[in-house]
Amino acid sequence: DLGAPKTFSPDVIRATPLEMFFDLLAVRLNGPKAAGTVITLNAVFTDIDETYMLTVENGVLHYAKDKQASSADATLTMTRAALDDVVLGEAPLQDKMTAGEAKIEGDANKLVEFLSLMDTFDFWFNIVTP
Repeated sequence: DLGAPKTFSPDVIRATPLEMFFDLLAVRLNGPKAAGTVITLNAVFTDIDETYMLTVENGVLHYAKDKQASSADATLTMTRAALDDVVLGEAPLQDKMTAGEAKIEGDANKLVEFLSLMDTFDFWFNIVTP
């Protein structure tokens, strides 16, 4: 057992453009588990003045910058710094909401469902198996 190196440092997370972050989420989406699921989320980042629309449909995650769905299941409003803290495990989303740094409008269960569709991967994996 070699252990796994830490691949996401705070500097890397904070320097990653949101488009790349959403690309990573798209890779982590478990397609077979998400099949048949339809979720539309709006994301609003108040400190950097950016908005995104995220849609899960047919087992795939799509996102669009500068778009918002009028009939989104939920809208997550927060700062980019708050997102970084949550991604880095420095604070749970609930704590950010309690502190007023994040809010969810609409069906919060849809955000929970969205996050439940994400896979985690082992760092060490067999490239070729017998």
